[in-house]
Amino acid sequence: MYLKISTQTGDKPSAYELQEKGRQFIAADTFPALAELLNIKEETLRAKMYNRKYTQFFVPKPNGEKRLIENPEDWLKSLQGQLNKHFQAAYYMVRPPCAYGALLAVADEVKPRNIYTNALRHIGQKWLLNVDIRRFFPSISYEKVYMTLRRPPFSFNPNAAKCLSMLTTFEQRLPTGAPTSPILSNIICLPLDSMLLQLSKKHGWAYTRFIDDLSFSGENKFKKKHLRAIQGILLSQGFLINEKKLKINRVRDKPEVTGLILKKKKPDISPSFLKRLKKYIHLYHIMTEQDMLNRQLFPAELIQRYRNFINGQLAFIKFIRGEGDKDYLRLFKRFQPRGY
Repeated sequence: MYLKISTQTGDKPSAYELQEKGRQFIAADTFPALAELLNIKEETLRAKMYNRKYTQFFVPKPNGEKRLIENPEDWLKSLQGQLNKHFQAAYYMVRPPCAYGALLAVADEVKPRNIYTNALRHIGQKWLLNVDIRRFFPSISYEKVYMTLRRPPFSFNPNAAKCLSMLTTFEQRLPTGAPTSPILSNIICLPLDSMLLQLSKKHGWAYTRFIDDLSFSGENKFKKKHLRAIQGILLSQGFLINEKKLKINRVRDKPEVTGLILKKKKPDISPSFLKRLKKYIHLYHIMTEQDMLNRQLFPAELIQRYRNFINGQLAFIKFIRGEGDKDYLRLFKRFQPRGY
C-alpha cells in the first residue's frame, strides 16, 4: 500500500507523510516498481513514454517580449502532476537550507519556505547581490535529468530513470510548462547549491535560491572576484548568468528580491511588481476583448494561464499585505470583467 498525499485545496501533508512518500518513491527503483507506484500497467506506461505531445505558444510580456510556454497534453500533465508529488517528497528529505522556490507546503513546518521567507533571509544585511540564471529550464538537458536520477538519493535503474526522464522532458530538455520542471530543477541544483553554500559560508554571506533567482547578502560590498567565483560555479554546472539582471545594491536602498523590496524590518511588495501586474491585467483585458475572442487570436490555454497567473499575483499581494490593502483592492477591481 502506497502512501497518498491529498491534493485538495488547502490540504498540506505532514513532514512524516512526505518522508514516507519520498522513501517509497526512491524504493521504486525499477520500471515494474515505478509502474506499480503510479498505478499504471507496464505496457501502458511504456507506450506513454514514447507518445508525449506538447502545445507550444508564446505569452506576451509587458515589456514587449514573449515567453515560450510548452504545455503538455492533458494526460501527460496529469501524470506529471502525480510525479511532482513524488519528486517533492524525495527532495524534502535532502533539500538544502538555501532552497525556497517551488516547494510543497508542509503542515507542521516550523520555518516555512516561500517567496516571503526567501526575502526575509536578507533583512539586516548591508549589501545584496541578485543573480539570475539565463534560460534556466532549457539549460537542463534530458541527459542531466537521467544522470541525476541514476545517482543517490534516487539510484533508479536505467529503465526507470529513462522512463522518468522521458516523461518529464521535451526536445531533450526541461519544458517550461510542465508541472515537474520546477522541482526537477531544484533536484538538479543540489550540487550547485552545495558549492554556493560553501562559498557563502567562506565569505559570511546569506545565500538563497528561488528557482532561477539567486540572492546573496553580506556586510561588505561584492567585488569582481566574488562574481567570478559565483560565475565559475554556475558554469561548472552548465548554467550562464543573465548579465542584464545582475544587480549589486545597498540594502538600505530597498533593493528587490523576487518581487519584494527589503525594508528595514520586513519585506514588502515592490512598486515595480505592482506596475508590472497592472500591465499584465491590461494585456489580459486586450486578449479577452470580444473581437479578439471571435478571431481566436489567442489560444484558450494561454488565456487560462494568464488568468491563473494574475490570480496568483493578486493572492501574493493579499498574502503579504492583507485583504484590506488599497493596492490589492484597486488591482483586484481592475482585473474584474468590464462592468463589474
